[in-house]
Amino acid sequence: MDGYTEIMVDFAEGRITAELFVDVLRSSIDIREILNEKIGRDVSSYILTRNVNSVSGCFSVYSIIADYLKLINVSFVADEGYLERFRFLLDAVCGYLEEDSAVERYIDEKIIKTMPDNLSKTKQIAYCKKRQKELFRYDDKPPRWIQNCEWAFNEKGEPMVFRYQKEIQEGAFTKFLYYFYDPLTGETVEVEQYD
Repeated sequence: MDGYTEIMVDFAEGRITAELFVDVLRSSIDIREILNEKIGRDVSSYILTRNVNSVSGCFSVYSIIADYLKLINVSFVADEGYLERFRFLLDAVCGYLEEDSAVERYIDEKIIKTMPDNLSKTKQIAYCKKRQKELFRYDDKPPRWIQNCEWAFNEKGEPMVFRYQKEIQEGAFTKFLYYFYDPLTGETVEVEQYD
């Protein structure tokens, strides 16, 4: 097994972190060319754009590398941690908060990593959902994102309160505006999305 394949196996088996693997990928054109050649597209650039500080970003990189190792018939003992964390996140995150790496990082750091250890999985999910509703507040109802969630955060990195949304027709497109505020400072933020 060559050194590059060994690095990929170390990542797939959980001996090196996603952050370290991406650093190696970023610094080595050889490993990027090997991946791109075997998979048949610029997969290394895709990997380099993943946010490996998020559960979904780590799982995305892990899935690509695991598939690559299977493709070249290299056996490895898969680290199930990435899949388990990703599945938990899918179950535990409220629908209106999905697909936002900043939200995901916040939930991981402020909720998941601080939850009591002695809870069953069902109680962990209930705990996470309850804490999300406490932290990602809204005046009347949660936003209905037309694209991915883009929850606004204040200068201290805390979630702002969602006030309301409206849509404005602009020619062939519809602009959706989402309004947030910080109840302590009065700061307001407007998020735009287009359909």
